Amino acid sequence: MKTRVGVVGLGYWGPNLVRNVLASQQFDLTAVVDLDPARLESVVRPSPAVRAASTMRTVLNDVDAVIIATPPETHAALVREALEAGKHVMVEKPLATDGPTAWGLVDLAEARGLILAVDHTFLYTGSVEYLRGAIERGELGQLYGLHSVRVNLGLYQRFASVYMDLASHDISIFNHLLGERPSHVAAISLRLLNESFSDVAYLTLRYPSGIHGHAHVSWLSPVKVRQLTISGSRKMAMWDDVEPSEKVRIYDKGVDFIGDADARAASFVSYRAGDMHAPSIDTREALAKVIDAFAQAIGEGEPMRCNAQEGAAIVDVFEAVERSIAAGGAFVQVNSGRHAVNPV
Repeated sequence: MKTRVGVVGLGYWGPNLVRNVLASQQFDLTAVVDLDPARLESVVRPSPAVRAASTMRTVLNDVDAVIIATPPETHAALVREALEAGKHVMVEKPLATDGPTAWGLVDLAEARGLILAVDHTFLYTGSVEYLRGAIERGELGQLYGLHSVRVNLGLYQRFASVYMDLASHDISIFNHLLGERPSHVAAISLRLLNESFSDVAYLTLRYPSGIHGHAHVSWLSPVKVRQLTISGSRKMAMWDDVEPSEKVRIYDKGVDFIGDADARAASFVSYRAGDMHAPSIDTREALAKVIDAFAQAIGEGEPMRCNAQEGAAIVDVFEAVERSIAAGGAFVQVNSGRHAVNPV
């Protein structure tokens, strides 16, 4: 028997969720919720069995789970309402706008025995899956660091700065690839068009292993760039998500020191330049895989990569980002509400 699900919010991302739920073999789209009648009509007209409503409360008795894609400031209240009604929940990032609220929702879901997930979709892309495997296999050797660039022209958000909108992807990817959460963060942001929010930001995340991840995010770029570079002692990797075919490239390149490692000034540098390999990766739509994983978590108890604990931990990072910005870009400790859980 299929799990009955409702999609709440039919704005920018909601139609993608609806499309993938309708295509799922494990879910039955029972209801859609939005304040705009035209958006509701666009779903109900081709699927008349789907119930349309303007509030989530009116459809909770008709569903087993909800997927929430509303503005960030509404997430916490809607998630709590659904959990208190005994429904499984997947919500778009962020889980909440502050750490204590986010961890309170995690506690509530655990106490009720319900699945709570945050849709960090990039964790299910074939590129990230391949890179995680390459790191685990030791293909890249000792990791030196990660550097990401995620820039484009907009889309400006009403109530969120660019780092909460865009850098949330990079933080979730860094955490998943490394299997750990950052201990400290340093951040600088620019408010160029409006004093109410940041539209350019530079983040540096320090991990307990000593690895650093750097993220540059911006809504003020004339071109769209989605790149991640991973530097390792054996090989280096580049993921270009805008590239239509060879999204991941593995480079047999690196740097070796010749001589006394304790006396670098007297050492010589040797550069390695070998072949480039573009591996075959899973090209299935990542959101379809997220929807399947949510269904399997509900039906079989399978853990999700984007579980609620990881979502709440990213909210902890954003609180540290804001403290660092206020401190002029200094490194500050990430105060976590929970011990680290190694992402699957």
